Amino acid sequence: MVILSGQLGSGKTVLTKGIALGIGIDEVVTSPSFAIMNLYQGSLGLCHADFYRIGDRREMEDLLEDYLYHERYVTVIEWGESLLETLLSYLYIRIDIMDDHRVLTFEKRDSAAYT
Repeated sequence: MVILSGQLGSGKTVLTKGIALGIGIDEVVTSPSFAIMNLYQGSLGLCHADFYRIGDRREMEDLLEDYLYHERYVTVIEWGESLLETLLSYLYIRIDIMDDHRVLTFEKRDSAAYT
């Protein structure tokens, strides 16, 4: 589970395209802003969600139910910060634009540390 955070245009979808290439996805990966969730298949599946337009955490969880912690999917969520308090494991990546470059901050939560 990867949660991406950053202002509009910071590169969340571009980073997701790189993740898709890394798991062998040949399809063109597009922003799921209006579709809410796009699914792709490579050596692993990719569930790419964008929760910018969804304010209710329960609705987010319902949409992701089949893909959270699924061993055959990498799940990448843009604008999913409100899920952080309920997720057992995740990699949180914040992208900030500083002058003419990007600064990425990483935070990992591992469920093994919370049992």
